Parts: sequence; structure tokens; C-alpha cells
Amino acid sequence: MNQVAKGPPRKSAARTAVPARARAAPARPPAAGKAGLEKIAIRAAALAHEFPPHQLERAVPYLLARTGERMGNTFSRELRPFKLTLNEWRVCVALHLEAHQRLSEIAAHTSADLSTISRVVEGLIRRGLAQRDRSSEDARAVAISLTAEGALLTEKIIPIAQLYERVALSGISEEEAEKLRSLLRKVYDNIGILNAGG
Repeated sequence: MNQVAKGPPRKSAARTAVPARARAAPARPPAAGKAGLEKIAIRAAALAHEFPPHQLERAVPYLLARTGERMGNTFSRELRPFKLTLNEWRVCVALHLEAHQRLSEIAAHTSADLSTISRVVEGLIRRGLAQRDRSSEDARAVAISLTAEGALLTEKIIPIAQLYERVALSGISEEEAEKLRSLLRKVYDNIGILNAGG
């Protein structure tokens, strides 16, 4: 009976040694990961075609900031002879319209943070332009009002502020101006959504 010649013994696949170079090679990302990256890239490319190129001069946040900065800087120069800052003026005019406001109410009406309003009010009180009194709604709460001197100073500046607004709205009808105010309030509220988590 013929015997089949036996070749060299085969090594088990599990025992096959792996070259050191192969062990050191970085692992490739799994196919699913690569596919996910490709999908993100395709989606980003699609979105790029949906929107026009970003132009700073057309960006609403930039236009709003530019307009506000020019108006604020220009009006601040008018306030210097009265030794008022823009924030101080805003507090004064808010209190002139409605007296006996708490700090939180002033902050809401001037769109400033509470710490800033607290510092501004303290400065106005030291100068004799504002005073503390008791809130009409809560006897335990402290409210802020203008003094007679503060009210008089505010009334001197109000016509200047109104002139600035008329100049800013030159060539714009009253209907357009009211629409603009409404749109600006809407934009302000919309941006508040982005600040909700902060």
C-alpha cells in the first residue's frame, strides 16, 4: 500500500507570527466611519450650493452693529458736555418715562446686564441725579427714581435725542419707520433663542 508523502507540517493560522511592522501600523477607520464622513462631506457640499457666498456688507448682524455703533458713538459726543455716558443716558431716560423702577426693571428696559446697571445707578446717585426710594408695589423693595436735578438734565437732552432719530430716519416714511421698529424688535427676540443656553 503506497504511502502519501507528507510535506512539512503546516502552522496553525492562530499561531502564525505577525511581523512587528504590521503590528505597529495604525488601524484604519471602520468602513461605517468612513461612510459617515463621506455623507457629511456630501451634505456640506450640497448646503454650500444652497446659500450665496457670505458677504459681510449684506449680513444683518453686521449691518445692525455698524448702524448702532455709528449712532452710539455720535450721540455719545453730544452727551459729553452733560458729563453723561450712553449707559447713564439710557437709565435716565428710562426713569424719566417711568419712575420708581427696580434695578431688574431698568436692566430690562435698557437691555443691559444687572451688574452694569447697578454701577451706573450708583454713579447717578453719587452725582445727585438719581435716588433710592421704596417700591410702590413692594414696601420691602428698593426702587430708583430721578431727582429733580436728574429730571431737568434729562429733559435738556431729550430734544437732542429726538433730533438724532429724525436725522437717522430721513427719507423714511412714518409707516416704514414703524415697520423698522417692529422688525428690529423681532430680530432682537429671534437672537434671544441663541442666548437661551447661555
